[in-house]
Amino acid sequence: KQPDTLKLNTNFEGFNISSRDKQHWLNGLAGQVSIDNKLLRLELDSQKSQLYVGTLYEKPLELETVNSTIELNYAQTPEINIIESDIIANETPVKTSGNIRFDAPSPFVDLVTQVGKTDIEKIPSFLPVQTKAKLATWLKHALAGGELSSGDLVYRGYLTDFPFKNDEGKFKAILNIANATLDYNKGWPPIDNTDIEVIFDNESIYASTNYGYVFDAKISSINAVIKDLTAKQKNILINGRLSGHTSDIRNFIEQSPLNKNSGLVDIKDNLAGNILLDIDLDIPLDERKTAINGEITFSDTTFISSMPGLSLEDINGKVQFTRNNVWASDIAALYYGKPVTLAIPKLEQAAPATRKFILAADADKAFIVNQLDIFFPESDDISASINDYLNGQSRWEVTINSAKQTDNKTSKLIEINTNLDGTSIALPEPIGKDKQGARPLSIKTRLLDSIIEKIDISYDDTLFTDIMLDNTQDLKVKKIIVGLGDDDPISEPDNDISFQGELDRLDLSEWIKVFNFRNTNNRLEQ
Repeated sequence: KQPDTLKLNTNFEGFNISSRDKQHWLNGLAGQVSIDNKLLRLELDSQKSQLYVGTLYEKPLELETVNSTIELNYAQTPEINIIESDIIANETPVKTSGNIRFDAPSPFVDLVTQVGKTDIEKIPSFLPVQTKAKLATWLKHALAGGELSSGDLVYRGYLTDFPFKNDEGKFKAILNIANATLDYNKGWPPIDNTDIEVIFDNESIYASTNYGYVFDAKISSINAVIKDLTAKQKNILINGRLSGHTSDIRNFIEQSPLNKNSGLVDIKDNLAGNILLDIDLDIPLDERKTAINGEITFSDTTFISSMPGLSLEDINGKVQFTRNNVWASDIAALYYGKPVTLAIPKLEQAAPATRKFILAADADKAFIVNQLDIFFPESDDISASINDYLNGQSRWEVTINSAKQTDNKTSKLIEINTNLDGTSIALPEPIGKDKQGARPLSIKTRLLDSIIEKIDISYDDTLFTDIMLDNTQDLKVKKIIVGLGDDDPISEPDNDISFQGELDRLDLSEWIKVFNFRNTNNRLEQ
């Protein structure tokens, strides 16, 4: 007669547990076992064991210690219940509870795991074999330094279904990493001293932080996501915000691929103040280029121009940029105390070495006289004349086209335009006008490495003036050539002041009252 019950209690060493197909095993166990008719109970107290999960890892995990209570229910479908388990694997403390049901053809796992403090460099050793090589390489490189302060993991599903694409199961891990360095992309400045939360959610990875530094620029927020770990072409999407002084943002631009953006380089080289940098990166884990979109926000910033007299203060607004382009509209600023707006048109991809800035403001004669005194210190007579003959206020627009020459010198074409509506000119024809009505005025000059040789003035398509300058004497005017009628001057005479062209009518008596020729030997040419 067989006994109604079976009981066995014993100690053991070198105990091994294996699945039927040998794809999952736990070797080198020591502890105590108790057996009855329904289940087997293990009290494990092991040193130097090995765990192999063939569907997740190529190599066994080395377990320094295993302290666990496990029950094996050997009913029709065997099932392991992990009541509690404290393991140290690869110098990392791990607590686990849950159960494993040995269904055919694959075990069904339902586990909750907590991971304790460990060096962040040890995390890649726990990556499953399903992690693609390029992603694994990126993770090992990106998580440089720091400490895993805590980790929580939930796994529920068949091992052969992992990674879960269509909700066949649930895999979620939340890792909290402290004092880390995030080296997210080759060629970009790393993020230092940051605390990161990393979430693995089935086939996606999410990471976020609101603390850290890039050089001395402070991170307000960084979010990163890999949407599909199973995709053939994987991309890491990163968006972040940095705040700091322009010197900090300057370092970021100089030591990243943004240093190839000539527009951004121009801006960062001439700014002073506090700014925000928002940036979106689409980083492929292959040889494709990283896509870049960003925005710089100015708040009471100063722009110190390399061109004399063209600095701006109290700049407020936003500039958008990509890898090779930069543009903006309606940036507010002060130019010598005068409210102005700044725009940077978006350029065509065919002209990456050029840049265009448009400055607009309402200006009166006091403002115009002030600008003449700044740009042309020797223009007292012209300033006095403008002060006597101009009244009112008009909208003025300054356009600066900057381009790199083949010899690497910078050429800047400056064009000032206004229709003079709202300004009266108390001069005889063909220059004089009432306050109301438009008569277009255009002033152009070219700077080659801050050298100005000539200024071209066009007024109402009837007056054309070339002003020659002496760069050796503070931009002193050395020659003026005036063209009358429909055409620009066609020759350069020897006189200091010369007139050319034809007009249907010119009242010289009125103009003689205006011009003072007492101290010149100029000759009038017709």
